[in-house]
Amino acid sequence: MPGIAGVISEESVSSKSSVSAMINQISDEMSYLDHFKGYNVSLSGCAFCHISRGSSTKDIMRHTYSKAGITTIFNGTITNTKELKKYTKLSDSYAPARTLYKIYSSRPNDFYKLIKGSFNYIIHDKNKKVVYVSNDRFGLYPLYYFTHGQALFFCSEIKPLLAVDMIDKSLNLKGCADFFAFGYVLQEDTLFEGIKLLPPASVIKYDLRGEKFNIVNYYNIYEPMEKLSSHDDDIFDEVSEKFADAVKASFTGSKPGFFLTAGVDSRANISSAVNISDDLNTFTYGLKGCFDEKIARRLSHKLNTSHHFFTYGGDYLASRAKDVVRMTDGMLNIFHTGGFPTYPKIARITDKMVVGDGGEFA
Repeated sequence: MPGIAGVISEESVSSKSSVSAMINQISDEMSYLDHFKGYNVSLSGCAFCHISRGSSTKDIMRHTYSKAGITTIFNGTITNTKELKKYTKLSDSYAPARTLYKIYSSRPNDFYKLIKGSFNYIIHDKNKKVVYVSNDRFGLYPLYYFTHGQALFFCSEIKPLLAVDMIDKSLNLKGCADFFAFGYVLQEDTLFEGIKLLPPASVIKYDLRGEKFNIVNYYNIYEPMEKLSSHDDDIFDEVSEKFADAVKASFTGSKPGFFLTAGVDSRANISSAVNISDDLNTFTYGLKGCFDEKIARRLSHKLNTSHHFFTYGGDYLASRAKDVVRMTDGMLNIFHTGGFPTYPKIARITDKMVVGDGGEFA
């Protein structure tokens, strides 16, 4: 899957070989794709790469940028480019890696607090001999890591890390218990003792001079709630306004798509979206004649969206189980992955899918 990978180590040779091993693992997993590109950067004891579905030079330039001793590698989407203009002086169309470079250059002490969206990224500052690795406020783009001595290994997926020789691959019993009890592995745990999940809203700062790093949390999800009015009516108005602004900020594609079901969450998303655009795609999946299909068709007709329904057979979970395990690194119960079979089809219809899961809009 698209993402980032890297090694920060005192030995550049081992860093390069470890990243090569991770890239090989990812390329094997992505052999079903038409295009695969690994952009590899080796810098003074470090090696990084960005993995993308696109193979064009334009695609590489969107996700990587280097100038004046600073290299940025970005994976994901920035949703607040307009408010960042005062720091970047760039138009909305500029590539995210260059936007990240501009923010870091103008606000080196708190740049990571300013970016909103769903992403992870790497910044290598050769001048200050420091590396930053970070994720978004809600950890929507997972980033896994492990340490060996003073070396730090990280990747958007677990499988490539398992290709590194020195990793501890022993089973994490607590992670297994979480999985069977809740359908998820909770907090920073994974199914492996040696691999951790970077917590949401975290930035790793690695000091290359001292060969040490620390992890800093840069956002508190409860802080905005503390600023809300104490009156119920005012709270409703404030939350409604913020929600509408967040949905609007997510409109980065030419014709955004939305899941549409009988659930309150998808209906809330689309109710805000139709006030922004009258050219929307909506998608529903399930067994033929299911409640979701009936409700979604009525809503899409009323809202005048381009609606698409994907019919599942009775064996859809079993037939997709292997792909789901591959895409989720086994970290998600298959019962929570109903939409996965639709993603390749949706990708051929729209270039932006707005789902709102777990704070995507924030």
